[in-house]
Amino acid sequence: MNFKLDYPVLSVAQGRNSHEILIGGGSGSEKDGIFNYITYCEIDSSGKLVITKKDEYDDKVSYITACFYESKTYISFINDQKIIVLNNKNDQKHEIDNKKRITSLSISSDLLIYTDDQFQLSLYNFPQLKEICSCPKNVFKRAIFMKENNNTYILCISESKVKLLDPSKKFNVIAESKHFDFELKDLLVVENDIFILIVKERKQSFLIKMRHEANTLKTLKKVSFAHDAFCSMCSTSKLLLLGNSFGDLIILDRFSLRKKKAFIHIHDLSITSICTVNDFIITGSLDYNICLTKYVDSSNKKYNLIFSFIIIFLCFFISYFLEII
Repeated sequence: MNFKLDYPVLSVAQGRNSHEILIGGGSGSEKDGIFNYITYCEIDSSGKLVITKKDEYDDKVSYITACFYESKTYISFINDQKIIVLNNKNDQKHEIDNKKRITSLSISSDLLIYTDDQFQLSLYNFPQLKEICSCPKNVFKRAIFMKENNNTYILCISESKVKLLDPSKKFNVIAESKHFDFELKDLLVVENDIFILIVKERKQSFLIKMRHEANTLKTLKKVSFAHDAFCSMCSTSKLLLLGNSFGDLIILDRFSLRKKKAFIHIHDLSITSICTVNDFIITGSLDYNICLTKYVDSSNKKYNLIFSFIIIFLCFFISYFLEII
C-alpha cells in the first residue's frame, strides 16, 4: 500500500508509540517549490496511513529517530547543518549548529555522535547536547554506537576500514577490519553481530557479517548481490531488510543471510530508508512515496504452531493424569 507525499522521503522511523511513524525529507531548497517536512502519521485499523501532524523546516530532514531518556521521549534528526532534538510535546528543543553538513547521527542512552562532510567525528551528551569531545582526525565517514559487555563503543567507517573506538579513551582504536577496495556504504549492529554494506561501482553490492574478537573485527560471512546497488538497511531481531536503487525491498535471514522474500519495484526510485512498525515494513523513497508492506515471518508461524501443539498435548496429558488419580 502506497501513500503519496509532496516531498522526497529521506528518512522513516517508528515514532513515540507502536502506531506512529515519522517521515522526514525535502529537497533542501525552496526555490524549486519543494519544501522540507516532518510528517507524523499513524496506522489505522485498516492498515492505512493517517497524517496527524506536519511540521515545516528550513532544510531537508534526515536520520530521524525517536529515542528515550529518563522515561521521556525525544525526536532527533539532522537538518542539513544542524541536529535538532524535540521533546515529547515538540514545544522545546535543543540543537547543534555545526556550520558543516552533517552526514550521520547515532544516539545511545545519554550520548550522541555525528559525522560531517569534513569527515570529523563529534561526541555530545544527550539530550542537553553539550559537547564532550571531537576527534581531530578527519577520516570518519559514518559512525554508530555499539554496546558490548556493558561498554559503549563507537563503530565507524574510516579509511576504507571498519573500526571500533573507545570514546572513554579519546577514541582509541580497539579493533579494526581489513582494508576494503570498494565503497563502504552503511553499517548496522544487531546484538553482537555487525553488518557492513559495500557497493561496487553502483552495480553490485556485498553484505558482510562480522563480530568483534580481541583486537580485530572478524568476517563471519559474506554474500554478494549482482546488479543490486543497495541504498538502505534495517533490521529486526531475526531479519535484515535491504532497499536498492531499483525500488526493490529484499528480506534476508539475519543469521544465515539467505534470501527469504523479495518485493520487486515497490518504488519507482531508490529506497532511502526502512523501518518496521508492528507487522508492517515501512519504506520511503525519492519518488515521494511511503510504502507499507505487511510481512509476517513464516518461521515465527511455524514456531508458534509447534508451541501450540505442545501446550495442547500437555493439557490432554494433565487431564488424563488427573482422571487416573
